[in-house]
Amino acid sequence: MRKIIVCLLLLVYFITVKAQDKIITTKHDTISCKIITISTSCIFYEQTEADKVTGKSISIDEVEGYTRQPKTLANNQYYADNYGYISKRMHPRKHFWTFNLALGNSYMHELFENLEVAEIDDYYLQLKQGIHLNANAHYLLSDYIGLGLQYSFLNTRLSTSILQELESTYPVYVSANVNVRQYINFVGPSVLFQQYLGQKHKLKLTENLATGFLAYRFEQQKTVDIPSNSYFYTNTDNALTTGKTIGATMGLTAEYFIRPNLSVGVGGSFLYGKLTKVTWEYKNSNGDSEEETHEEMDEPLNLSRFDYSVVLRFHF
Repeated sequence: MRKIIVCLLLLVYFITVKAQDKIITTKHDTISCKIITISTSCIFYEQTEADKVTGKSISIDEVEGYTRQPKTLANNQYYADNYGYISKRMHPRKHFWTFNLALGNSYMHELFENLEVAEIDDYYLQLKQGIHLNANAHYLLSDYIGLGLQYSFLNTRLSTSILQELESTYPVYVSANVNVRQYINFVGPSVLFQQYLGQKHKLKLTENLATGFLAYRFEQQKTVDIPSNSYFYTNTDNALTTGKTIGATMGLTAEYFIRPNLSVGVGGSFLYGKLTKVTWEYKNSNGDSEEETHEEMDEPLNLSRFDYSVVLRFHF
């Protein structure tokens, strides 16, 4: 009788073990378990040890494949093999690197807003809009997250003519030509998140967060032709302002794969940064010059902006 009971217990144990689901890892280990559900990023399963059920999960990137018993099927996307098991081969990760280029328009909504009206001429407000170029490269830790480096460049400029008072007694005005160039560079480490839309993985949303170094450069040249008796002489003023600070940026893009390794799309991002100290220098054609290093500004210069881009992304 005892032998019969032992045989029955062994038979029940053998059937239970054989009836378990199995997960095969990329290290070729086998996990015997009960698969609860499968998402796009993880497999959730249960294991029973000493009559204690423990819930666990494993990343899809760590899974080479798995088998499920027919009774555990949630839908019909799996197929039965010759042994009666339900099996599916996991698709290996296709890409390990992404490289992104984005070109578009920028708007600096708060540039010069904190300065007094007397300190800034209206034509400077043209510098609020310009063309930017953004680039980043990321190594994908999985299909859904990556680490990398981000770079951004913005150039705004203006060329105009203004009337400058030459003599207040009469008064006398002359025309002055003003050329201004503004450059903003950003570089820093970045985190990338991406989600595929649809079963064919043709559409993708990508988000990125970055913080880093923000460099500012403002160049101005003013040229004035001043009359003197029977001729004119030209006076040129040159001014340069530079500064450095810490900035941060976040962005979102929607992309469509036109080739397996190439996607195109549109995106938007926001960059934040405020400049509190500047270095400036002034020179003119008469030989006069001034310079001030790391001067504290009365009010910070807000360099924050919105970017709107056309995006081209390469996948390797």
